[in-house]
Amino acid sequence: MVSALVNDTTGTLIASAYTDTKMKIGCIFGTGCNAAYMEDCGSIPKLAHMNLPPDLPMAINCEWGAFDNEHKVLPRTKYDIIIDKESPRPGQQAFEKCIAGLYLGEIFRLVLVDLHDNKDVHIFEGQDIKQLRKPYTLDSSFLSAIEELVFSYVLIDLKYCYTNNIQGPF
Repeated sequence: MVSALVNDTTGTLIASAYTDTKMKIGCIFGTGCNAAYMEDCGSIPKLAHMNLPPDLPMAINCEWGAFDNEHKVLPRTKYDIIIDKESPRPGQQAFEKCIAGLYLGEIFRLVLVDLHDNKDVHIFEGQDIKQLRKPYTLDSSFLSAIEELVFSYVLIDLKYCYTNNIQGPF
């Protein structure tokens, strides 16, 4: 017998609220993106007919990945439009396609290919980017690795400047 069924976001909120009663928001930033929050039943018009105590907390799943599916609020780049058009569900989950882990590596790949194909930019000049032209060959973990590497070099440079008493632009 199933007594409850929740998605990952609501489950995150409820599990955290179980140990911390001040918990009010649960978010998932991973392959997808979503949020849930706690609301008093008295503030939810759809529940008025149920005569629940107005201060009874209720978990609300926002499904914010679908925010602005009509494309009227958020700015969209040409890369966002390509991602949406070539996705299994064009026109759905607009916000998620702009920020979720499933799509960030592909957005970066599209930017790199576009820069390479722009003759005024000389990135990867003379190099074969055949592999880079294949959709979804870069995932978000690649972006994390780049960020970690760059941060490591910044720390090394700062340590070098500090130990050698060099004044930097920082």
